[in-house]
Amino acid sequence: MEHAPPVTPFVVPFAAIPVSSEPSRSRLRIRPFRGERRLGTIVPRQGVTLEVVQLPPGEDVTARRAASRCLLIVLEGRAELVAGTRYVVRSGDAITIPWNFAYGITNVGPTGLEALLVSFQEGAGETVKEPVTLEELLARNEERAQASLRTRFFGMLRPGELADPGDRRRFCDCLRVFSDAFQMLLFTRQATCGDAEHGALFATHLREELGHNDLLAAPDAAPAIFDPVLDATASWFCNQMFVLDNLDKTVVNMVLETAGFHFHQMAEPIFADDARAKYFETHHEVDAGHQQIGVHLLEGQPDHVYSRLSSVLERSWDMFETMTGRIVELVEAGRRA
Repeated sequence: MEHAPPVTPFVVPFAAIPVSSEPSRSRLRIRPFRGERRLGTIVPRQGVTLEVVQLPPGEDVTARRAASRCLLIVLEGRAELVAGTRYVVRSGDAITIPWNFAYGITNVGPTGLEALLVSFQEGAGETVKEPVTLEELLARNEERAQASLRTRFFGMLRPGELADPGDRRRFCDCLRVFSDAFQMLLFTRQATCGDAEHGALFATHLREELGHNDLLAAPDAAPAIFDPVLDATASWFCNQMFVLDNLDKTVVNMVLETAGFHFHQMAEPIFADDARAKYFETHHEVDAGHQQIGVHLLEGQPDHVYSRLSSVLERSWDMFETMTGRIVELVEAGRRA
């Protein structure tokens, strides 16, 4: 039962605004105004939400996508907003965040960070136009690629971000988990393909990528790390080779190779003097061509097939960003250890 709006002013103590029970791996605390009975009578039920967000000193929020247009007003403290580039924000600053834009928060100052998040929810109902042609599918792939480039994972490839040898070591160790899984993807895809045309393309790709994961082996021959989240998300792509048809597999490959093209282009100069530099050099040379493997076979499909391929594309990008987000968490956790 909704309560009527008050007819006189009232004061709600800050402690009375309940903390959201939304699960989070970070120590981010969210206090939605609608969670408090009296404030809930003031805030509209649709169109806008108001929340106080709090982060303690040293805590980070990994990149996430804004579900609607947002206005973030810093009430107290300072931090860095990671949104395509880095912005130092402090008390009194107001930050606009477009719908579906990836952003994160890092380097929270010694007094923590407290901010008012105002979300304009008309953007939450916006949907991406479903591709019904190959051109639209390819355009959507590029949109997702550009959005992914604004995440913290790719932000780590800016000069100076991985200057610390420990950070570089952890980053490469995490990357090796995916590289090992990708080798399994190549073998699994080949073993489950009975179509001659796709099979020939997949076999060429396998030969060109064979053994590249060995280039990421640790210089001291340490075994690959194990992290349940990273291992599960990296292995997801291999699992898809068992359950998808050849056209779907081509889309999964397109997503990974598109991400790989941008990644290795940015990473090669960063790791030029690293013991594992050969891995990045090799992929920088071949990834542009690998994006196109089998794409011509996607031409001339009926609308319902492009609808299905669109879903595969979105899921693949979502899993890629979940996996790379976990890499960021592991690298940054190592800094605090």
